[in-house]
Amino acid sequence: MEDYYNSNKFKDMLRSYEDGMKEGNPPYLDVEDLTDIAEYYHNSDKPEESRQTVDYALSLFPDATEPLALRARIALVDDNDIYAAREYAERIEDKTDLEYFYITAEIMLSVGEFAEADKYLNECLRTSVGDEADDFALDVATLFADYNFFDLAEKWFHLCIDDNSDEYNEIKGRIALEKGNYEEGERIYNELLDRNPFSTNYWNGLASSQMLHNELSDSITSSEFSIAIDPHNAEAIYSKANGLFILENYTDALTFFNRYNKLCPDDETGEMSIASCLFNLNRDQEGIIHLKQAEKIAIKKGHQNCLFEIYKELAYAESSMGHVAFALEYVNKLTGIYSWYRNDAMVLRGYICLENNDMEQAVKHFHNAMIESKHSPRIYLCVAIAFYDNGNIAPAYEMLNKLVKQQNNRTHMGYSYLALCCNEMGLHDQYLANVKAACELNPHEASKVLSHLFPEGMDTKDYYQYLLNQEF
Repeated sequence: MEDYYNSNKFKDMLRSYEDGMKEGNPPYLDVEDLTDIAEYYHNSDKPEESRQTVDYALSLFPDATEPLALRARIALVDDNDIYAAREYAERIEDKTDLEYFYITAEIMLSVGEFAEADKYLNECLRTSVGDEADDFALDVATLFADYNFFDLAEKWFHLCIDDNSDEYNEIKGRIALEKGNYEEGERIYNELLDRNPFSTNYWNGLASSQMLHNELSDSITSSEFSIAIDPHNAEAIYSKANGLFILENYTDALTFFNRYNKLCPDDETGEMSIASCLFNLNRDQEGIIHLKQAEKIAIKKGHQNCLFEIYKELAYAESSMGHVAFALEYVNKLTGIYSWYRNDAMVLRGYICLENNDMEQAVKHFHNAMIESKHSPRIYLCVAIAFYDNGNIAPAYEMLNKLVKQQNNRTHMGYSYLALCCNEMGLHDQYLANVKAACELNPHEASKVLSHLFPEGMDTKDYYQYLLNQEF
C-alpha cells in the first residue's frame, strides 16, 4: 500500500477529497477509494481524520464490507471498545469475506485468544486456494506479528509459497529481528531498500534492526532518510528521538519527542518520553506534568501496562525531589492495581527511603521484600541495584558477590552490575573477570548495563578482548 499512497493517482484523489471536505462539497468517490483514504489516515496516525472518512463512507455505503471492517478496527485499536468492534464486524453480510476473517481474528487477539484465533484462521484457510491462499497466509502472518505472537507469525509465514515478494521479505525481516538475528534483519531490509529506496517502512525496519544491534548512529541516519521521504512519519521521528536519548543527547531527543507528541497526541508514550528527557535535563517538575498527562491518556485508553510504568516513574520523580509522601502514594497506587507487584513495591519503598537518607527504614523494606519473596534472586538483584544507584557501592558489591554464587540464580543475573561496582572500587582484575562472565553467561544484561563503557555498536562477545587490548 505504501507505493500506492505515494502515487500521483492517490495524492490527487486525497487532495480532491480534502479540498471538497473543507468546502463542504466532497467529491463522489466509490467505497474502495474512501476506505483507502481512511486507511491512509489511520496508518499516518491521524485517527480523527480516519474516523471521519470511514463514517462518511458508511453514510453512503452502510453495508459495505471494507469500511465496516476498518470501523471495527478503529473501535478495537483506537477506542479499546471490543463490543463496538464486534458490532461493526457482525454487520458484514458476507461471512466468507477475507476482511471478515481478519477482523474476527484480530478481535480474538486483542483479548489474548491467540490459540483460538489460530484455529479459526486455519479453518478459514480451507476456503482459500492458489494465490489467494498464499496472500491469506502472508496477511495472517503479518496480523500475528502486529500482536507480537511471533511464533504463530513464523508458522503462517512458512505456509507461503511465493518467497520473492517484498511483503514476504518484510515479514521475514520482522521475524528475524524478533528472534535476535539483527544482522539478518539488516541484510533483508537493505535488500528491500535496493528495490525501493523510497520506502519509509523499509528505512524504519532498518533503523529498528540497527538500534537493536546497538548501532545507534546508523539507526539515527536510517530514521533521517525516512523523515526526509515523509517529514510527518511518526515512527521514524520517534525512532530518531529514541536513538538520540540513548546517546544521552537529551536536548535534541526532546525536540523530536515533542514532534512525535504533536503528531500522536493520544499516545501516552510520547508524554512519557518527553518526561524522561526532562528528568535527565534536571527539569523534574516539568517532567512530572508530562507524566500526569500520560496518566490521563493511559486511563482513557485502558492501557494498564503503560499506567504501571507511569506510576513507577512518578514515584521515582517525586522521590528525587524529596517529596516522600507523594512518592509513596504512587507506590500504593501500584500495589492497589497490581497485587503481584507487592515484593517489588517493598523494594521501591526502600529505594525511596534510601534516596531520602532514611537508611534504617530502607533496610527494613529491603529485608521484608527478601523474606516475602523467599530470597528471590531477582528481588535480591533489585535491592543491590537500589544500593548502587544511590551511591552505596560497598553493600551493593557485597550483595552482588553473593548473588552470582547462588545456586538458584539460574539466569546468571548480576554479573554486569557487579562489574560496575568493581570498576568504581578500582578492583581491576575482578572487573575484567565479571565483564567476561557477564558476556558469556548473560549477554543481554551485559549489553543493557555495560554498553556505555564500550564503543558504539560493539558486540558483547568483544567486550572482554577490548578491555585486554586497552592494557597494551
